[in-house]
Amino acid sequence: MQLTRGAEYAIRAVLDLTANHTGQKSGKVQLKDIASRMDIPDDFLAKIFQMLNRSGIIKSYRGTKGGYALAREPKDINIKDVIYAVDGPIRLNKCLAAEGCVEESSCKYQQKCAIHDIWNEAQSSMLKILSGADFHSLNQKMQNR
Repeated sequence: MQLTRGAEYAIRAVLDLTANHTGQKSGKVQLKDIASRMDIPDDFLAKIFQMLNRSGIIKSYRGTKGGYALAREPKDINIKDVIYAVDGPIRLNKCLAAEGCVEESSCKYQQKCAIHDIWNEAQSSMLKILSGADFHSLNQKMQNR
């Protein structure tokens, strides 16, 4: 499995918004500034932000003092949330959905498949790690470098 460029850019952009988040008064940031700092094409970032906005991860503000800000606290947003918003559910193998097997009864290899449980365990571990990586913690790590 490899992340799409969109998911990678989304993670970097949410990290940038996290650095500008100031609690109750979320710092609004212009898309062009995020794009410049994170080396993301403006047009592509605008499409990514539409998906993140629909998912409730960021919010947009119109007008001359508009921009983008986090819709939730950074501790309440994790990497899995951002990937799902842009790419949809993550699966290591076509026989796995985001949370487990799509339909074991429809798999013609079910009786012979010795690796299904390994794929399922690997996917579960990966989802657990991505769910545990919240943007507050990631921001703290960035600040300590």
